[in-house]
Amino acid sequence: MLTTCTPVDHSMQDNVPTSLSSRDTFRFTSLVAQHFGEGLEWVQASTATGPPAALPHNVSSFLAEAFGVDVPCITRAWTAQRELIWECRTQRSSLLDETALRNGRYLPFFLQYGVRHRTVFYPLYPPTRVCLDPKCALDVRGSQALSARELTRINTNEGTLFTTNFGALPCYVYSAACPGCHTRYYPSFYVHRHSSEHIYYHGTPHIVNISMHYYIEASLCERFSNAMVCSWTSATNLARIYNLDVPDASVRIQAPWSYQLQINTEQVWDAFFVHGLLLDCSSRNTILILDVSVPQDQRLHFALETRNRHMVGPGQKYWNHACNLCCAERKSPDGTPAALRASVVDGISIGRPCCSVHDCKEALSSQRDRFCYTHADMRDICVIVDCDDHIEPGHQTCSKADHRQLEVVGIIERTAMFQLKKRLERLNVTQPETAIMQDLSSSDDLPNTQEGCEGKSDEGNAKPRARFGRRRTHNEQLCVTSCGIIQGRATFYGSESPNGVRLFLHALFPTAKSVPGVIFHDNNCHVKKLINNLQDSHFDRCALPVDVFHMKSKHKESDEFCGRWCNPAHFPDLMVNDKWRFNSSAAEMTNAWFGGFQAIVREMQVDRYEFFLDEMIQ
Repeated sequence: MLTTCTPVDHSMQDNVPTSLSSRDTFRFTSLVAQHFGEGLEWVQASTATGPPAALPHNVSSFLAEAFGVDVPCITRAWTAQRELIWECRTQRSSLLDETALRNGRYLPFFLQYGVRHRTVFYPLYPPTRVCLDPKCALDVRGSQALSARELTRINTNEGTLFTTNFGALPCYVYSAACPGCHTRYYPSFYVHRHSSEHIYYHGTPHIVNISMHYYIEASLCERFSNAMVCSWTSATNLARIYNLDVPDASVRIQAPWSYQLQINTEQVWDAFFVHGLLLDCSSRNTILILDVSVPQDQRLHFALETRNRHMVGPGQKYWNHACNLCCAERKSPDGTPAALRASVVDGISIGRPCCSVHDCKEALSSQRDRFCYTHADMRDICVIVDCDDHIEPGHQTCSKADHRQLEVVGIIERTAMFQLKKRLERLNVTQPETAIMQDLSSSDDLPNTQEGCEGKSDEGNAKPRARFGRRRTHNEQLCVTSCGIIQGRATFYGSESPNGVRLFLHALFPTAKSVPGVIFHDNNCHVKKLINNLQDSHFDRCALPVDVFHMKSKHKESDEFCGRWCNPAHFPDLMVNDKWRFNSSAAEMTNAWFGGFQAIVREMQVDRYEFFLDEMIQ
């Protein structure tokens, strides 16, 4: 903490410090300019143009111990070098701030001596010295307007800063209040009087606040995001790697600290989401506002939902991408040049828990629920498919014997003993990779349906089927340019139906002119039939062929409609010199990457799930 400056005898101003060597004098100048320059600005009026007469006492005592000299020597050094230091500070302030977090030359000084002198390697201050509310300037006229808006009542709190290069470091977080409107300004946001809303500053800061006393470098947030995109690294593993990369700061500092100096999984997620929201707000020229009166896990809900709504339809950054691999020049019937764009639509079976009522899109109140709020009464209905009887206390089924027997079998199969025995059996007949995938399918919440045993009952051949576990969304539908750029994404709940694909394309390409000239899909024959039956003119200018792979291996030659309307060979513009102009398997290739996020998102709430996948696409 920077304390009030003590007066200095100005008769000593011209004295040259004799107890500091030339090397230490340079280090003194560099250290003060890089690490204390902003703090020295805060100990004097915002209108001051020169350096303060003296260093704060805690800074002087820290420097004295760090350089092995007494405090008077530091005082003389400051008196001799302060004009030079201030000139460096005013001319290169932003550069010096960045350098401080890239250059760890003086970090050992702060780790060894800093905390006991209430100085830290990188203190955090508000980015403004005056109130940002223009109303405060209107209340005071003339030359006193600026001074009346100057922030006062500086508070200091301990915190932790997660840095890119040096691990977790102790930091002091400073805040100041406007004497007029009493708005309090913090390093990343400001709070109006009697308000619970954190209003973040416009733009993208290089330091991001992720919770009350924890801050993180924006470059570290970028590193986390890149690791997730490129290697599907989970937040848990990112936290472990970060903590292993740098020794524990609590061991390196020579004094106790109030807050943990290791990052955890929740903080990695908070960093990812807050940083992503700040980037999004900056790109849309808006500001981020978070209500901190709600629990931490709900704090981001409204902001995430707002962003997710913006991404529906043509919200992706590269929605209108075009290049030589996905767009070709051709001539229209009247002879004018035109562009032919190609996209590919396909689904990938990753999902999250959702309401067990087919195609219900309402969010669950809890990830462990089976039904949403609207369908909560369905919890008292037998889990056997198509049975509407009420369950009996302590059971998930009704009183019918065959339904109860199916429940007993399901309970046995979900026990650890049963699963471990099955795993042992698989080791003798399958490869390890297959066993891993089968182990995933035996998880308590994944099996959705279960059939009864073989044999003919008195009631006929129909087997009762049960849904004991939670239902999950059916798939993520991607629209990809033939060069591999994702144009849009949508969650399909009940199935990958032709009408679902049609509605997805309607939302993604809202005008007829925005629809690509050709859209490949493995089930386009049924999509085309539906469009014809509905007389949907939205796709009149779009060819809807089946992609080459599925046309060869999945569609019958006897299907006249498919062969006439959906065979890619039927469209001359799709071929050049007997070769396919576009890669119709681009979506399959993209899905191979996109499916890697299944383990990360499988238990996410809907708002975080949507935001995360859209961030990975960008």
